[in-house]
Amino acid sequence: MDPQDLIDHYIKAVAELQDNSPEPHLDPICQLIDVYHAKCPEQPYQTLLEGEKAFWNKDFETALKKYLEAKSFPNVQFFCFRASAFISEKMGHQDQAVEYARRALAYCPNDLLTTSLVNKLSSTPQPTDELNQILKDYQPSPTLFNEEEPCETPPSLKPPPTKTSCLAHKIQEHLQDEEETLKKYQKHLEERSSPKEDFLTVLNGWKECQNPYPYSSARTGIFLRTAEYGIVINPGRHFLDHFHDAGYLVPDIDAVIVTQNSPHCLEDLIALHQLNEQLNELTTKRHVIQYYLHPSVHREHAPFLKSKYKEERHALHSLEIFENSSNYELIPLNADISLGYFSCSPHHCLGIVLECPRHKLGYISGCSWSPMLPLHLKGCDILCLGIGYATQEDLTLQKHLHDCLGFYGITSLLEHLDPKILLCTEFSNQMGDIRLEFVQEVRKNNPTLIAFPADFGFYLDLQKPSVRCSASDKLLDMQHVKVTRAQGSFSKLHFLSEECVL
Repeated sequence: MDPQDLIDHYIKAVAELQDNSPEPHLDPICQLIDVYHAKCPEQPYQTLLEGEKAFWNKDFETALKKYLEAKSFPNVQFFCFRASAFISEKMGHQDQAVEYARRALAYCPNDLLTTSLVNKLSSTPQPTDELNQILKDYQPSPTLFNEEEPCETPPSLKPPPTKTSCLAHKIQEHLQDEEETLKKYQKHLEERSSPKEDFLTVLNGWKECQNPYPYSSARTGIFLRTAEYGIVINPGRHFLDHFHDAGYLVPDIDAVIVTQNSPHCLEDLIALHQLNEQLNELTTKRHVIQYYLHPSVHREHAPFLKSKYKEERHALHSLEIFENSSNYELIPLNADISLGYFSCSPHHCLGIVLECPRHKLGYISGCSWSPMLPLHLKGCDILCLGIGYATQEDLTLQKHLHDCLGFYGITSLLEHLDPKILLCTEFSNQMGDIRLEFVQEVRKNNPTLIAFPADFGFYLDLQKPSVRCSASDKLLDMQHVKVTRAQGSFSKLHFLSEECVL
C-alpha cells in the first residue's frame, strides 16, 4: 500500500480508538503507531509517526520537531498546528492555543482531540466575564470614571512569551511563509510562458570587485536550453539564486548534469531537487527532472535524490565508464538530444558532449591536457572550457599544467579542433584576474576564432548566434561585442555593444 494511504488509514484508526472520548487510552494508540511504523519504511512517513508517538505521550515539543523534519509530507500542517496548540495550552497561552487548534481543524475538521481542546478553552471564563459577574449587583455610576484620561494604546495583559513559545511561533511563522512563497512561485509559473529560445547562459562566477580567498575554486553553473529542453551543468553554490534572478524557474529544467565530485560543482543540487519536490506537491502532474551524475556524486547523493513516485523511478543516472567500452559513452536525453561523456585526468572528472539539433557542444572542466581530449571533442562547433589558471611556463608552451587546462592545454586542443565559438570559463584566482588578458592572447593566436571569457551573466543565443548586451538586453553580432571589466579585478564582466562604448 502507498505510504500516503497508510497514513490516511492510520488517522482513521486513531479516530476509532478514541471512541468519542477526549481522554483516549494511550496503550492501544501507541501499539497502533508501532504497527504503522513497521508498515511505512520510507521517509518522511516514519519521522511523522515518531512525532505521533511523542505527541500521544504528551511530549509535544519533541512531536513538533519530528513533524517539522517530515515537512515534505503533504498534510504536515495539521500535525504541526495541533502540536503547537497543545504547547501553547501547556504554557497558559489560551488565545494562541485556540488559534492554532482552529488552524489544525481547517486541515482535519473531525479530529476529536483538537475539537475537545477548542471546546475546553472556549468555555473557560475570561477576565471580562468574571468582572461582569462581580459587578452585576452594582448600579453603574456615570461619574465614576470622568476624571480618568483615556489611554491611547491599551496595555497588553498577555504575559511575555517564553523562549519556547517564541521558538514555536517562529517555526510556525516560517512554515506559513514558506507555504505562501511556494504558492506565489506556482502562480507565477502558471501565468508566465516558458522560454522558447535556444541559449546558453553562465550563472556563476566572479561578480564582486574584490580578491577572493587565495586559490579558491572557480564557481560553476551553466544553463543550456535547446529544442525546449533545459539542461543544467554543475549547479554550484548560489546557482539557484542566480537562476531565479535571471528569470528562470525550476520547471524550465529537464536534466541536471554533474561532472565532478566537488562542492563547487554540486552545492545547489539537493536544494534544486527539494524545491522541485515541493512544487510538485502543489500540482496534479509532476515535473520530473533527470539527474546524470558523476559516479562518486551518485553514490553519495542518491539517498537524498531517491525517487518516491513511479514517474521518477528512472530519473537518477550514474555516468559510469565501462572497461569494455571505448571510454566514451553516449546516452539519449530525449528524442533530439544525446549526452556523450568520457573520463578526464587527473581527478577523475568527466567531460561531456551535448549533441543537439543545431549544435554540438563540448564541455570540460577540472582536468589537464590529454591527447584523448581532441578525439572525444571532435566535431564540436561550440567549446566551453574550464580554464583554471596560467603560468609563465604554460604561456610559453614549455610545459602543460598538471591540474588544469591552462593556456597550453587550449592551444594544444585548437591544433586538432576547429570550433566556431570558444567560451573560456571557470578561471581560478591563483594568478590573479586574467580573464580578459587570457582570451586576448587566445584571440591573437587564433584570429578567425570567436572567443569570449564566459563568466557570470554571459548569454549566448544559439539560434543567431549572438551575445546579449549587458546594458540594453539586445542581441549583438558576436564580432562587435566589447567585453569590459569596469569595476576592477574579479568584478562582473559586461558584454556591450559598440554604441555603449565611446
